Amino acid sequence: MLFLVIVFLFFMLNFYMRLAVTDSQTNLKNYRWFAKHIELLVKKHQNNSDFIFSVALIDIVNFRRFNNMSISSGDNILENFAFELYTFFKNKNCNVVRYRLGDEFAIIFKMKNEEEANQMLKDFIIYLNEIAFENLFNNQLEKISIRHFASQFAKNDDYQSFIIRLEQGLVYQKTKK
Repeated sequence: MLFLVIVFLFFMLNFYMRLAVTDSQTNLKNYRWFAKHIELLVKKHQNNSDFIFSVALIDIVNFRRFNNMSISSGDNILENFAFELYTFFKNKNCNVVRYRLGDEFAIIFKMKNEEEANQMLKDFIIYLNEIAFENLFNNQLEKISIRHFASQFAKNDDYQSFIIRLEQGLVYQKTKK
């Protein structure tokens, strides 16, 4: 009996540990995982200057229109977009993350410079242009476009300066027409 209790507790602990770093809506890693992982990558870079990484922040253009139709329509679009994003990047030595809450995502590109990250994002945009997402509100197929900003972690960066640069870069991309 004690063995069963220990096994049960082990599985529950594992479940809650996974839940703590997973976004429940998209099943992607969450911002908490992202922040801890970036801190680890920063330390790895500081210990080994040959180790490089880049990060991209992504925003779905005009996502609010789906939520304005219905929350479930927006949720469905978000979940399907997250699936396609994960599917595209899963075998490319990248981590896909739901960035905060809402329609923003992050991609961590290990051993990729900024140029390589941007090329992979261009390839994803081509992939995304071939997909239509079902809108549950009106049963129409919808095309989705994204804005993105990618940057490589630099020698003079620390965690905070890097995140600020990423977020400011995405904000700038959102203001461009």
